[in-house]
Amino acid sequence: MIPVPAKPQSPGPTPEAVLAELIPVARTMLENQARQVEVQERVQMRQLELQHFRDEQQAKVFQESIKPEKHKFNLGFGLLAFAVLVVVAFSAGLMFITGDVKSGMSILSHVGAVIAGLMTGLGWHKYRHEMDVGRKEQ
Repeated sequence: MIPVPAKPQSPGPTPEAVLAELIPVARTMLENQARQVEVQERVQMRQLELQHFRDEQQAKVFQESIKPEKHKFNLGFGLLAFAVLVVVAFSAGLMFITGDVKSGMSILSHVGAVIAGLMTGLGWHKYRHEMDVGRKEQ
């Protein structure tokens, strides 16, 4: 085997020279990252503004859609209150004007039973509806 002469090692660049070449590249990279972060922040702020706008629009649409139902509820409630007032007045008239306490109390007790039955039925209907919704979500 023939020995290969070793090449003389040339002195490489000094660490200071390497760093001096990398500093502008590092600065450019950091500036680009800073700009990219600013752009991302602007995009996120815009997305939040759009989401807020959509939420406001949905709230307005919901309020508009609920107005007829609210009106129906108010009419129904007013009619029910009037009917209860008429029945109570009729019963009071029977008891105090004609002196027929037994008939007046009978009417009031039957009306009370009907109202209790209606409230129980509405509660049962609501409970069943919630149970059906819970099953559908699962």
